[in-house]
Amino acid sequence: MKRLPIIVLSAMLAVLCWTSCGKDRWPAYHEDTARNEWIDSIMRLHYLWADEMPEFKELAKYYFQTPETYLAQVRYADDDSYTYADTIEADYGYGFLYSLKADSYTDSVYRALVTYVAPGTPADKAGLERGEWIIQIDGSILSTSNKDELAEGGSHKLGIGTYQTDTVVYDHDATLPASTVITDIAIPVATTLQTSSHTIGYMVLKWFDEDANSTLLEASSEFKEAGVDALVLDLRYCTGSELGNLDVVASIAAPASALGSRLAMLEYSEDNPSPRGDLMLSADLLSGGANLNLNELYVLTSSSTKGTAEMLINCLKPYMTVYVIGATTGGQSYATEVFHNYAYSWSLHVVTCRVLNTEGTADYEGSGFTPDVAATDLSDYATVLPLGDPEETLLSAAITLIEE
Repeated sequence: MKRLPIIVLSAMLAVLCWTSCGKDRWPAYHEDTARNEWIDSIMRLHYLWADEMPEFKELAKYYFQTPETYLAQVRYADDDSYTYADTIEADYGYGFLYSLKADSYTDSVYRALVTYVAPGTPADKAGLERGEWIIQIDGSILSTSNKDELAEGGSHKLGIGTYQTDTVVYDHDATLPASTVITDIAIPVATTLQTSSHTIGYMVLKWFDEDANSTLLEASSEFKEAGVDALVLDLRYCTGSELGNLDVVASIAAPASALGSRLAMLEYSEDNPSPRGDLMLSADLLSGGANLNLNELYVLTSSSTKGTAEMLINCLKPYMTVYVIGATTGGQSYATEVFHNYAYSWSLHVVTCRVLNTEGTADYEGSGFTPDVAATDLSDYATVLPLGDPEETLLSAAITLIEE
């Protein structure tokens, strides 16, 4: 520990020498600074607030620091809490989300409520379903000592329980295969529900992804053929802020009379070399799919819903009634773009533009959208059910609203 000040002082002296001496010493330090040099070069071209970034010499000493430390110096503090750097690492796991609940009698015993299962993952192969409870692992009660084994590791035998009359009761065993690299999909669920008076299209969007357009368009065509007259978009897990196929999703849901109109205005920095033009509602985006010609849209949200999901709500509001069902959203009107540098195994998520609706507003920034129908995803364990089940908490609330 005593050597740390000497190391820090040496680094500072090196920077001072480079910035003040006539000789260019930068090549000698390139190995230590290249990662942050790359971050700087990307941000000066694409960052929404590039003109607010400090001058190069003002940042020199931070080039030797971690990306987090460097970014803390260049982010536009008043508005930007969304630009960040992260390592490029494979996501290992079992492919499910869960909520740990401590036993009411002792905080060392737990039950894990399964809240999401990604298709094709070890959890899916084990037959886990949303709403089930993991109460045992390898013959032992789930507890402080073994609960972390649910995140990643080898194969496990799980004891699965179901919720019955205010308690969790053992139901069956399940074999969970060893964890592996997890690849989730943007649209895990797309189905049609029939009520007494409506044909409802239901779709889960985890993020807005142009690579998922074929799935999205195929689902929209099936919805049209089935006579869907109400659409529920489940965005409770949608936390990303990349624009992706925002315009395609909106063009599917919007009234036919709105096609050909502007969906969103994108505000970039003046010096950005590759800005995307304004987004349009367009039938040209729907080859292989269909416009559903709706006047109302029902969106399911959680407190984690933010970014592109909120942009969809905001940008469709001038054209149709958008009902928000669930929790208040996160409040992010800025879109990001991801840049990868595999040489340094880092990715950079940069705010590139602000997204406004055709009326020029994004009033939800910071405050989010307040739900028209407030509902808490996990408030009633009896209705934490597989996504698409009409009795599931948020979907049931949407159906009730549609039927009114």
